[in-house]
Amino acid sequence: WDSLPVRRAKWMPRATTDKDANHWLDGYPKEYLDEKKALDLGAGSMRRQWPGYVTYTTDIRPDANPDYVQDTLQMNQPDNHYDLCASSHHLEHLGRWDQPKAWSEIFRIVKPGGRIEHVVPNVEWAAAKIMEGDVDEHVMNVLYGAQEAHGYARQYNTHYIGYTPVLARALAEAAGFEDVAITTYKDDPNLGYNLVIRGVKPLVVEAKEVSGDCVPAVAGES
Repeated sequence: WDSLPVRRAKWMPRATTDKDANHWLDGYPKEYLDEKKALDLGAGSMRRQWPGYVTYTTDIRPDANPDYVQDTLQMNQPDNHYDLCASSHHLEHLGRWDQPKAWSEIFRIVKPGGRIEHVVPNVEWAAAKIMEGDVDEHVMNVLYGAQEAHGYARQYNTHYIGYTPVLARALAEAAGFEDVAITTYKDDPNLGYNLVIRGVKPLVVEAKEVSGDCVPAVAGES
């Protein structure tokens, strides 16, 4: 664990000069273990902050300069490691049938007692706007993504699933999270088209079989 490649690894940034073996615990520098860690998925070049947490980021695009160039569906992250796993307008860019896998990965890397905070576009908001005859750029972006409008390649900025409050809760709870809370414009008008998913990983996790074959069924679906 005190080899040069490990000491240079981004997941232990404070360990590049310390040669004292007592500084290490289970292969990690003690400062790293002591801090509360947040992992922001698909963060691009942004580094959001939460009070009391040190933020690490992932993105599939190397030019975004994240801490980890990783696919959310195949994260090379330790089990039960992060105190907070978050994302903002990321999960809807993963395929419909990839959602259970993404959520199982999120559940895997969060510590027991750790929490989640994921922001996604709310298709229910867009549907209400359409019913009112108010279809603007924001409605189209919620439904289909901005695509090339923001200067990204289309494959990185297209939406492949539409989140509703019911679906969001079903995915989070199916992954194993408890105390799941969904907040939308109906709760806070300032959220606009944003839907916020919060929840907690149980302190004791029961072993269960996880299937990635389909998205959990919601009302009206089979």
